[in-house]
Amino acid sequence: MVAGRSYFKFNGVSSLDFGLGIEEKKITKRARKRLSIISVPGRSQDYVYGDGTWENMEVTYRVWCVSKEKDEIFQRVDEIIRWLSPEKYCVLADNYDPEYFRYGVCTGPVDPELLLRRAARQELVFTCDPYKYSWAGNQVLRFRGTTAKIHNLEGYEALPVIRVYGAGSIKLTVNGQSWTLANVATRIDLDSAAMRTTDGLTGNAADSKKTGSGYPVLVPGENTVTISGISGGIADQIGIIPRWRRI
Repeated sequence: MVAGRSYFKFNGVSSLDFGLGIEEKKITKRARKRLSIISVPGRSQDYVYGDGTWENMEVTYRVWCVSKEKDEIFQRVDEIIRWLSPEKYCVLADNYDPEYFRYGVCTGPVDPELLLRRAARQELVFTCDPYKYSWAGNQVLRFRGTTAKIHNLEGYEALPVIRVYGAGSIKLTVNGQSWTLANVATRIDLDSAAMRTTDGLTGNAADSKKTGSGYPVLVPGENTVTISGISGGIADQIGIIPRWRRI
């Protein structure tokens, strides 16, 4: 590992592990809201329609790799290509913005010919989820009891994981919207980003145990989460991974 240089981490691996340092970081494409502008006959002002979603953004790192031996560079290029090749979103972080991370996929290919030149520079492009996520919001907050109040300071809606502890039938309410959870055995998890319900201990799918539309959302400002036992069920405590995020 090379100390004292700017770096990024992708899929849990640091660029410094390959001798790659960052010379420059650029936001080459910013997130934009998806909007449709529709002309209406007989009306001067066009109609604006938005669905509340954002387009992906792009981060570009200008990197350089210094190696004394050409054989060593050959080996590194092969390793780097494999490292950057996952065809899925992976965690992308750097020490330019240490409190946040993104989910991205590398879309700018590694150029072996360029890296074979000693001390060559190259740009790596990552297409990313429009949001960046706080590391602090990726931790589990545990609330003993049946009520939790949590503040969203980021200014954007968050899609949390909510863990409900208890047994039997339990009612979950988030900001006035409710869901019924049936046959809970110790814990059940609701993942709002994945829109999936799972058994909290085994990880097995448990979507059939949830009744109610959609999934919980944490709005900007104060949020109230409550659980209560129904039909003899027992509600114990709440766990929340808030997934705070911003554009």
